[in-house]
This record gives sequence, C-alpha cells and structure tokens, in this order.
Amino acid sequence: MHFLGRFDSRDPAGPRFAWPGSEVRTRFSGTGATLRIRETGGKNTNDQLEVRIDGGEPFVIKTKNDVEKYELAKGLPDAEHDVVIIKRTEHILGNIQLLGIDSAEGRPLVPTPEPYTRWIEFVGDSITCGFGVLGANKHCSFTADTEREPDAYGALTATALDAGHISVAWSGIGVYRNSDGSTQGGMRERYGLSLPGDPASTWDFSIKPDVVVVNLGTNDYTKGDPGQPYQDAMIELTTTIRGKYPEAHIIVSVSSMMEDGGGFLSPNFTKSRSEQRTALQAVVDARKAAGDARISMFEFDAQLASDGYGCGAHPNVTTQRKGAEKLAAYIRPLTGW
Repeated sequence: MHFLGRFDSRDPAGPRFAWPGSEVRTRFSGTGATLRIRETGGKNTNDQLEVRIDGGEPFVIKTKNDVEKYELAKGLPDAEHDVVIIKRTEHILGNIQLLGIDSAEGRPLVPTPEPYTRWIEFVGDSITCGFGVLGANKHCSFTADTEREPDAYGALTATALDAGHISVAWSGIGVYRNSDGSTQGGMRERYGLSLPGDPASTWDFSIKPDVVVVNLGTNDYTKGDPGQPYQDAMIELTTTIRGKYPEAHIIVSVSSMMEDGGGFLSPNFTKSRSEQRTALQAVVDARKAAGDARISMFEFDAQLASDGYGCGAHPNVTTQRKGAEKLAAYIRPLTGW
C-alpha cells in the first residue's frame, strides 16, 4: 500500500489518518475486495471516503462507528485492479484506522511503484478542506455531504501538476487566531501532528514536498484585523516549515474569501484583503531578510457572487477550480513543472 498524506503508525493494528485528502493506494488480484477500517466518529456524523476502482467513477463510503467491513468491489474480471481511497472529509467528522484490504480470493496485495515524484503540501483552513464546496448556496448548512477535499483548490492544483499532495487543514483554524476568537489550538500547534486532534501523534515529515502553500488568515481576520500578532505567527510558522523542508518553495497566499469593502461573510471583513496582503508581504520580506530566498506571496482572486457560493459563503466548485488554475500557473515557473 501507498499512504499519501499524514498517517500515524503507532498502533500495530493499522495506521490511522484524519487530515482531509489523506489517500491510500494499492492493487489487488481477484474479482472483488473488502475494506476493513475502524472509525472514531466526529461531530454529528462520521467520515466519508471516496473510492475509485481502476480509475473509474468514484463512489462514496459513509462510515459508521459500529461497522468495520465495507465492500470495495465485486463481480470484476479475475485480474489485477487498482484501488484509490481518499478521505474526503476532515478531522472534525472523524478519524479512521485502516485494518486491511482483502481480496475476495484471499490473495495478497500486488506491489506497485510509488505514484508520485512531485509533492505539494497545503496548509490551510476550511477552504483547503473543501468545506461546503458542494453546497447549493451560501445559506445552506454544512454537512458531510457538502464537503469534498478533492474539489478543493489544493487537490485540483496537484492534479493539474501531476503531483501528490498533503492537506494539513482544519475548518475554523487560524495561524494566530481561530474563527471563534481563541488563540489556542491553532495551526502552529497542530502543524507537527500526524493526527490533528492527538498531541502525541508526532509527524516525522517523511514526505518532502517541493512546494508548500500556506493559505491561512481567513479565520484570523473574521473578528477584525489581527494586527502584528498575525504577521508574527506567520513568520513563526513559515520558519518552522523552512526548518522541515530546506529546499521547498514556500508560498503564502491571500485568501479567496477576503475582499476590500466587502463584508459578505462578516462585517469585520471590510478592507481585509488589503490588510492581509500587506501583512503577508511583510512576512515574505522578513523571511528573505533572514536569508530565505524561496518564499513568495500569491493572491487568490476574491470569489465572485456571479460564480455562486458554497455553504456558509465558502468557495464552491467554480471558485475552487479558478483558484487551482491560477495557482498551478504560478507554481509552474517556480518548479519547472
């Protein structure tokens, strides 16, 4: 099996994963296969896994706390078949432990080469999670059915660049201040974790991305301009990232949910785009002054009312796709991809 993303392997019964977009790839031989997992449910509902067999149309498995076996395929030709399993929902909707994948004939899994030689890490919030991306409009209530990380800009950008990706993202999180105004439990505290809700799950940074995109600030600005503490927190986080990935291109980004003179999400968002832009440029300047030559700022276009919204005024599929196209075009000359 190939584990794409952050997995915690401390339990010999099987690896656990919780960050959205975490992916398992493997190949089995036979006519069918069964997935064995153990789910620890989150708020209100459990996870959703997206499955593709042999590159076909995806289908969704909605996990349950008291169910450990789920059918992946049956009635296939007796041959080798590729399986891709993606956690399309985030940590607050559950954590999963992979216990095994069994072919109908009881054959061992078939070895396959590593799927990617290029990697991008996306550090973000609800936008990176694909929160509400499938919702009908900005007034709909968030449910697991409206979240799909593969439709978020990060996954779409990686696909466009033929790269593997890691999403380190949590709805409502900030780098200095979270959406509820708290300054504890933000991304600086959770960035080094394999499981975002488990402080003991230290990530080993075994996957070395070529590019790291930091898209944090929407929640920091929800209750007004966070000022210098936001800038300081971003410098701290990007310094940590540089220490883990000495050769990566680090990109700090202005959020698509920021707009000047707006207030569609919160009356405090007025002028937030220009404020965040100024703060992030100061972050880039400070890091460059410290000798970091591979850091830059990117600006997502503000989402347009004419493109519609997902739940809670979050980016919908159209806005996420536009953001991915612009970001991919920005990354290509940096990397030569």
